[in-house]
Amino acid sequence: MVAIQILNSMKKIVLIIILHFALGCVKFSPSSFELSQPSGFLLFNYLIDTVLITTEGWNVVSLNSEDTTQLNSLTYSQGKLYMGGTVNYVVDLTTNTKTPWLNGITVNGTSSSSGGVYAISKNYLLSQESTSKIFCPNPTELTLPTVGYLQSGEKVIAGESGDVYIGFKNSISEQRYSTGVTTTNFDCSIYKLNVTSKTSQTSCTSTNSIPMTLFAGTPGSCYFKDGNLTSSYFRDIVDLMYDKERKAIYVCENQAIRKIDISNNQVTTLVGNSLKNFSIVDGDFSKAKMVTIGGCFYKNNSIYFTDKYSIRRLDLITNKVSTLADGKVQNSTQVISDGKGGVATTTQPGAITGDDSGNLYFIDRVTSFTNPCKTKYKNYLRKVSPPTAVVTKNLLTSTGVSIQDRSVCYSQSKLTVFQDGVSVPNQSDYVFPNTTRNTSVTKTFEIRNQGQDSESFAETANKTYENNAGIFTLGKITPYLLAPGGKAYFTVTFTPTQATGYFLSITCNDYTQQYGNIYFNIRGTGQ
Repeated sequence: MVAIQILNSMKKIVLIIILHFALGCVKFSPSSFELSQPSGFLLFNYLIDTVLITTEGWNVVSLNSEDTTQLNSLTYSQGKLYMGGTVNYVVDLTTNTKTPWLNGITVNGTSSSSGGVYAISKNYLLSQESTSKIFCPNPTELTLPTVGYLQSGEKVIAGESGDVYIGFKNSISEQRYSTGVTTTNFDCSIYKLNVTSKTSQTSCTSTNSIPMTLFAGTPGSCYFKDGNLTSSYFRDIVDLMYDKERKAIYVCENQAIRKIDISNNQVTTLVGNSLKNFSIVDGDFSKAKMVTIGGCFYKNNSIYFTDKYSIRRLDLITNKVSTLADGKVQNSTQVISDGKGGVATTTQPGAITGDDSGNLYFIDRVTSFTNPCKTKYKNYLRKVSPPTAVVTKNLLTSTGVSIQDRSVCYSQSKLTVFQDGVSVPNQSDYVFPNTTRNTSVTKTFEIRNQGQDSESFAETANKTYENNAGIFTLGKITPYLLAPGGKAYFTVTFTPTQATGYFLSITCNDYTQQYGNIYFNIRGTGQ
């Protein structure tokens, strides 16, 4: 029987080769591949390595969709799915209801913990257990004076005994408060902190932050290299996973899945490399290829991951990579189709997780249209079930959740500044009264958050330009995390030393805001 199957497979390959010679470049419909390779042995190798992908026939159904610019993470815990992004939801898989979670906070990464879920935002770590807790991580290797740093993206996983690991995706913008200058340090490293003995904070300040120590990678660099913990390099961290049995952390990058062995402090590459691939290849670790990994999930000796147009599995027992659903090289139609195995289609799959019953869940994204400002996306929550499972669609109902289009282009910031009740628009000038030399005048500025998101600021406003240092003194922004409808305050003191004009440009935002930054000029004249 085995011999007959092998013979039939070879007949198919020979037939394809004959068709190639007869028709030139053709489409191989069983796997929907675009075939445009030279003839002869190059074509034969291409077929062996690329086309013969075994689609395992898992079932894919779409549960729900939302208009939003991004959904960054997806985590299962105790019968619920936690979706994190610019809008955050909790999905109860028993009642099929969806409710808001952590409103007003942009969540970049989530991970299940012993009692619930960890969520990493752009300036703090939250523990969603019986009661929510806030922790303030601070990477000591970057010598940041406070928690004021921005990751282009970060992922979080829970280890054991209160250990938490945070991986930086790309870079950190660092605010130097002594000079008012913002610098960028490239960092694709993984840091470690412990929250066991830490108490919850109401907000993050420079005095209550938890030091994060470097765990793996090389700060200041984003390259690709194996080695021991602190001589290794990571290029683009997409996801982190913890394997308690093997005492290992798996790191997903764009085209590779790597392993950090905690027992011997070594980083190795399981499959893939840093090279850009244009086709999905299944098989042994030495031959398998990834195109663009969007998210990863570890369970029961397998790493499930989304790849471009595919849901795939890395088996740590057989050391093989297989495709569970779809497996297409391209899907340019931007259409979501449910179905089984190669029938289902995906467009831009991202974060992925799994439940206790063996089902997988992932975020899929469709490009709706492009307006003059940015592209609008629709994100789908989709379910992937084993071929033997009975699949039901179970469309979600929403509880107190409204669809929010975060891709509309706003002409002005939702953050506004006032001085004595008078608006100070962006790009405008606020003029101090003429002030006698070597005396001081202080004005208090009020920031109002008229948007729907919490906004965060630098500890003090950033001086982007001044024509004479030290003439204007900026007070701290309080509070520096501002809820929707809230107000924050800071002072500016003008102390001229000469009978001349002075000029200062400032921005109040430490991060790139959803709806724009605060930036205006201050002028004053000494007399």
